[in-house]
Amino acid sequence: MFDLDPIFDVLLGFSLGLCALVVGAVSLLVWRVRPRTIGWILPLTLSVLLAGPALGLALSASTHFSSLAVGLLSGFFALLALARISIIASGFGVASGFLRQGWVPSTSLALLGLGLISWQVFALERELVRELASGDTMLWHSTPPGFEPIPGKFVETDKGRRLQLMRLDQVQEADDGEEVTYIRSLGLDHQIIQTGSRDESYNCHGWVFADSKGWILGESVDSILEDNQYHTISKPQVGDLVIFRNSTRKVTHSSIVRAVLDDGTILIESKWGFLGRYIHTLEQHAYRGHQPAFYRKKL
Repeated sequence: MFDLDPIFDVLLGFSLGLCALVVGAVSLLVWRVRPRTIGWILPLTLSVLLAGPALGLALSASTHFSSLAVGLLSGFFALLALARISIIASGFGVASGFLRQGWVPSTSLALLGLGLISWQVFALERELVRELASGDTMLWHSTPPGFEPIPGKFVETDKGRRLQLMRLDQVQEADDGEEVTYIRSLGLDHQIIQTGSRDESYNCHGWVFADSKGWILGESVDSILEDNQYHTISKPQVGDLVIFRNSTRKVTHSSIVRAVLDDGTILIESKWGFLGRYIHTLEQHAYRGHQPAFYRKKL
């Protein structure tokens, strides 16, 4: 399941930015129709009102960047108020005079809001990617903790390279309910077809390259592809491989093409970590954000 706190945090910052942009733009339009100056009481009041939530968010363990967004708005109004208090403003000289111009606060507020929106859009994408990655960690890590070599068990490539097969160092009791919950958390219920039950004795790479005899680390897959003379293709057929990679080009998942439908939809089958095997499309699976590539063995 997603941890909603960071996402809520980003949405809060986005909302603040949107409000600042709207208020700044409306204020600028009003000033153009009837130019007038704003005293120091209103901006100081807004600064104090925003300072409280900013401090509370900063002290909260469940938020990350919202405190900074609220703090920026609080600081902006505080600076605006100081520039309008005569005794203090006299020490700012030219800067104070500039800030006292009617169009400056409205324009600055609108630009600050636009900046917050842009920042939060980027942050939201980052948080979603992070959440998807963390949700898939148990399925695709290249050097999984809690594993040990299977004595005397290897897979041999066509060039004679021997790769160690792995196993869990502590077998856990199967929990079908946990798997169902995980599938639902990804929104994949009714989107995939289960072809094999949960089995912790092998992973996706071990199923594809070692006949389900153990776990193969993702870092070994490129060696297998090279030694067994697989090459990339653009139009897959039944029996071709689909290899998924993350943003750093590390292999994270292996699967096999099972069907190519008339409308171009490609159905593949794969083992999901220590969970079951599933038939699914290139879009509906637990490895979202990872890029697939098709491979075929040279004859």
